[in-house]
Amino acid sequence: MNEITEMLISKGIYPKVTGITEWFHYTDYARKFIMEGRRRREGLLHTLLGGGIKDEAVYVVEKFWKQATEEKIVSLLKPTGLIPHVPHNMNKIIGEGKKEFVDPELESEATVSPAVGAAAMNEGYSGVAIIAPFGCLPGRLIEGVYTPWAKARDLPVLALENDGQPYPPNIVSRMEVFANNVLRYEGGEEPQRPVLWRELAERTGLSMFARH
Repeated sequence: MNEITEMLISKGIYPKVTGITEWFHYTDYARKFIMEGRRRREGLLHTLLGGGIKDEAVYVVEKFWKQATEEKIVSLLKPTGLIPHVPHNMNKIIGEGKKEFVDPELESEATVSPAVGAAAMNEGYSGVAIIAPFGCLPGRLIEGVYTPWAKARDLPVLALENDGQPYPPNIVSRMEVFANNVLRYEGGEEPQRPVLWRELAERTGLSMFARH
């Protein structure tokens, strides 16, 4: 990912990597989705007798602690510009995304990425780069559902596979086209970011969402 990151930054485009917190938010959503499905199938009484209500109570406590911890970390790092805005409301993201992408009933990691990409574009980002290991099935599934959706709406999108080797000239050309599309893209209002983000972005080496 260093190649595309450095190329984007050289053109004045500052990328944002998908953080590990996105996965935390998604796994919490998936746990809640499964527990609510069990309660609907078995009924409240059977869920209570089977320990399902206890599991839900533990989930609520864990969710509250995680949220409080994340908010504390974000508040401490916010002045540095290291924490730009990213969409994390999984109820909203997947609730809207399942109409266009992968239904959460499939319990796939490919459920969250296309939906978050679409939410990012709706919230002011200027393009999405899908970067996966070479031959990665979930990566190809994400590309297969998100790329046609984005192209139908003239949204900048790039899908890359990486095996650890430098990209050949044809892939570099695709990256250049993507960068130009990002620079030309005129979307909604861009989320505010501290001035320090520009300086710090030049030192980063990872990217998923790109904006200018």
